[in-house]
Amino acid sequence: MNCYETAKGLRSLAVFRCILNNDMIKAFLELCEAPDEDRLGAFTEKLYQKGDNISRAFLEVVLLSENLLSVKKACDEPTSRIILDRASKELEIIRKAAETESTAFSAFGLWKVETLDFEKLFSERLDDIKSTGYGVYAENTMFTLEGKNIVPAIFKDDTTIDSLKGYERQRLQIENNIKALIKGKVAANMLLYGDSGTGKSATIKALANFYAPMGVRLIEIKKSQISEIPYIMGKVSNNPLKFILFLDDLTFDPSDDAFGNMKAVLEGSVAARAKNTCICVTSNRRHLVKETMADREGGDLHRRDTMEEIGALTQRFGLSVVYEKPDRLSYIKVLTDIAADYSITISEAEIKEAEAYAISKGGRSCRVAKQYVEELIRRMD
Repeated sequence: MNCYETAKGLRSLAVFRCILNNDMIKAFLELCEAPDEDRLGAFTEKLYQKGDNISRAFLEVVLLSENLLSVKKACDEPTSRIILDRASKELEIIRKAAETESTAFSAFGLWKVETLDFEKLFSERLDDIKSTGYGVYAENTMFTLEGKNIVPAIFKDDTTIDSLKGYERQRLQIENNIKALIKGKVAANMLLYGDSGTGKSATIKALANFYAPMGVRLIEIKKSQISEIPYIMGKVSNNPLKFILFLDDLTFDPSDDAFGNMKAVLEGSVAARAKNTCICVTSNRRHLVKETMADREGGDLHRRDTMEEIGALTQRFGLSVVYEKPDRLSYIKVLTDIAADYSITISEAEIKEAEAYAISKGGRSCRVAKQYVEELIRRMD
């Protein structure tokens, strides 16, 4: 196809019309409709962000797009023969556009072209759509909230399971719950509480990374955004992927509006919880609420009501996992395991020093052990 026919074909897309919103495809269309050096440079810059192969760049856009077929397949909705035939024709249009030689615009070889079977590769993608996802959820695994919008995390936490030390029993409890979520069972909402620096947050992030290829995604939510959780659940409820709604280091004041919102979200709201989601909260407090002296005053009846109100929130979690500071032997094992990751052998003298270091930091923890090993590494440099 010549440039005019290529642009005309892309403009006619219906099933895959969403790809016209992609910056690289937009730049390519502008180049085809009005070729000049400026538009050639603009498109080539966008292409190079994905590599120097135009065919593979176009294929990636198609495979990751939130197109009509991907959405229907993910929801197990039937697709008519008319739509399937149209999709086949459109994939051929896109394939031909992706084989456009750079010499059509320039005397220089600006990119590579490869013959790829777009229809076959897209069909294979559809077969795996429930674990790969589509759109922004196919390209990213960790997200945050901006208003009511779920957006990719700017700096993704790449914590791995191998980097976690100790707390195997706790990790297995959490992992089994995430496996239930993956299998489509109703997973329990999780409360991970206990001493700081013991790896509560790291465990969730590491497991989310490990199970991302099986369709797990993590959305981090701030305390001020708790009221948005029902909306977020509704937004992802028809998505084939599984979502952990993660609230890190959560505590409330008794008068906190977010306290009531959290109770309603966990249990008691008229909105049913989406089956493909579970909430995970980490906290240094079992009851999540800071108890004041005023809570202990006002008579036995007042105090009992207050404490029941505080305890009621904790009881709404189906799975509570306790993280306590390690004892001396556990601390030494964590210390030596972390050091081994850096190919360092800890001496007896360094173990004693690490104990003193932990005391100076307020007590033993995985975080303190890691900080001590990092201190040893700096000394070596």
